[in-house]
Amino acid sequence: MPNCGAAIVADDDSVTLVSGEVKPGLRTDEVKTAKFDDDTVWWRTDSALPTPKGQKLQEGVAGAFAGKIGDVLLVAGGANFHGARAQFDGGEPFAHKGLGKAYNPEIYLMENREWKQANNLPKGIAYGASFTLKEGVLVVGGEDASGKALNDVYLLTLDDNKVGVLN
Repeated sequence: MPNCGAAIVADDDSVTLVSGEVKPGLRTDEVKTAKFDDDTVWWRTDSALPTPKGQKLQEGVAGAFAGKIGDVLLVAGGANFHGARAQFDGGEPFAHKGLGKAYNPEIYLMENREWKQANNLPKGIAYGASFTLKEGVLVVGGEDASGKALNDVYLLTLDDNKVGVLN
């Protein structure tokens, strides 16, 4: 199933799609990797994003930031509608009906195909750009819950499974 607004991380021979929107207002927690081998593309499903601390389930996110630090895949921020999955599972076709958009601060790390939640961004943000650099993952712009365009820039680094957030 395709995802809109998935966070994407590309390597030499693969592309990982993290979460994203599967229909208006409904996100998925799925993580999928496409591996390229000569003229063949192999898809695999990786473990899903974990449930954020203090929440009942992982709603999935769209517009998240992503990159790699060494062998560790990092995903940060993103937006969703808390409660949309329950409404959709309860038969509401417009999953986000009556729900406010949530901008999430959580940072997740995947190492050896297993996710864990790390610390948070300073605030919930989504819909900007991210770049993998040798120093870490650069997070540029986006928007927060106010809906205004941001000019914030963060460099995310990794030290002992703690994500440094340099502004």
